[in-house]
Amino acid sequence: MDRSYYGFKVIDNHRDKNIRDILYLFTGCSDYSSSITGYTGYTGYTGYTGYTGYTGPTGPSLLKEYTVSPVLTYTSYTNLYTQVGDYDIYQINTSSNPISITLPLITSLTNNKRSHIFTDISGNLTTNNLTLVTQNPDTIAGNNSLLLNIDYISAQIISNASVGGSKWLII
Repeated sequence: MDRSYYGFKVIDNHRDKNIRDILYLFTGCSDYSSSITGYTGYTGYTGYTGYTGYTGPTGPSLLKEYTVSPVLTYTSYTNLYTQVGDYDIYQINTSSNPISITLPLITSLTNNKRSHIFTDISGNLTTNNLTLVTQNPDTIAGNNSLLLNIDYISAQIISNASVGGSKWLII
């Protein structure tokens, strides 16, 4: 009777015992009828994980570090930085009179870059407006001035020294 033990073909029963003895040495099982599975080979190495790309710089936060002006109440501010100071947020109170603020020339700014927020704290812009005025050749939204006339409104502007001229952009 022919039998096969894990790839060995047994031709006669006399060698059957010898093969079982050899299998026992290698597998620890003397019964050829039990369900012995063969040796599992090594698992291959996992390949290398590629490098993580560089992370770019964090962009600027316009309100991360900011300064707030004293409350502006005068009728006119023709030189914002000299008269009031160099602030990021300007508090506007028009309860007594309208206010006009002349913005600095963009080319006079450090790196031609600046951001300002003008906010109405009195809730009276409907009656007494705030006007932001540019200096020639600068423009704001394509005009020479921006009129704010909605109570408690805020307007944020940023400078943009582009090839087509210096512009204050409304954000």
